[in-house]
Amino acid sequence: MFNVKHDMKVITLALGLAVGLSSVMSVGIARPKPKRVAISSALSGLKWGESHHEVVKFLKEMIRARYKKEIRGAVDAIKADRLRKEMKAELDRIMDDYVEFTGQRTGYSVSFIKDDFAQNNGETLLKFDEGSRTRYFFFRYDQLWKIVVSYPVQGGMKFEDFYGQVKGKFGRPKTVEWDTPHGGSRHMVSALWQDDRTQLLVEDKSGFYGCFVTKLISRVEGEEIKKIHESRRKSSVAPGTRRKIGGGSVDIFAEEEDVSGIVDQITGKKHEVDLDRVKFVPAE
Repeated sequence: MFNVKHDMKVITLALGLAVGLSSVMSVGIARPKPKRVAISSALSGLKWGESHHEVVKFLKEMIRARYKKEIRGAVDAIKADRLRKEMKAELDRIMDDYVEFTGQRTGYSVSFIKDDFAQNNGETLLKFDEGSRTRYFFFRYDQLWKIVVSYPVQGGMKFEDFYGQVKGKFGRPKTVEWDTPHGGSRHMVSALWQDDRTQLLVEDKSGFYGCFVTKLISRVEGEEIKKIHESRRKSSVAPGTRRKIGGGSVDIFAEEEDVSGIVDQITGKKHEVDLDRVKFVPAE
């Protein structure tokens, strides 16, 4: 004997499951979107506008925390004592690479950060070498406004891989720039992320400087300072004095200690330069 009411309920339930399954298959299973990390979180405890003394304090705390872990794991007292001496030496050296840009020769004007500072503009720089990477803290009127970090290219890593790591943490960038060199293939050269307080820029400097670079820039102070830098570059460059090389440019008449180094960068070969034999020919 068939139970009509019971059979109708079974049929209705089956039809409902079929429709529901069809809907899921047509639109796909809803998955939670990965949470994007705020760009300003990359400051890792620092704040825009802090003085170089506050940044030094932050770095010293980081050094002590690193050595504390190593000292705790030391196998004997001799190794622990050696680590304490190394820590003290590193703490004492932290201000050795603090520079005030007051018009003197520094060597930075032919480096990959040559466009990140200006002379006689109240600007200073604190360089912090961490072995696998180097951090550059930029200040104006002793207020932190930019952090640049360089990563040496190792193991054949491509810039697209480096970019992919940053994208995996911060999501899709606001802008991406590409370049197609003469006779070469199109490739990515930079990408930009930003939130309401901070810009994050990644740049490929591997071709000329052998590194990838990230730049954290204060959106409050950074725009004004970058305009000053750009204005000064335009006003100080005379026609014929700069030559573009590998995605950058070198001022061949710059007042630098290592003039032969500049020539080496232009030609790709080692040279010795005798300045007494340089002749300046007036432009036609």
